[in-house]
Amino acid sequence: MQTSQKTHPRMISRNEFDKLFPDRPVLETFTGELVEWFANEANNTLGAIDHEQETGTWSYVVIKRNQEGVLRVSELNENIVSRPAAEAELFRKMETDETMEATE
Repeated sequence: MQTSQKTHPRMISRNEFDKLFPDRPVLETFTGELVEWFANEANNTLGAIDHEQETGTWSYVVIKRNQEGVLRVSELNENIVSRPAAEAELFRKMETDETMEATE
């Protein structure tokens, strides 16, 4: 019987994020400037948080590696009230993706 261990995404630097996902500048045309970056242990699911200065709201993006090994945006959520709420939702989505992959 195999048990799954839940691991929280780890915070990574902008440089590490850019090495894993060089299309960050293009992504930021949709999200605004990203301010925090995360990855799971295998680097096959990335996440980032953005703060919209004008509205004071937060957003996040989840980026997953597809069957061909290419990282693609899988989810984008905007207009979140606070950074802790955005981070909690981002982590939940990243962990859900990781749990689903482990069961496939």
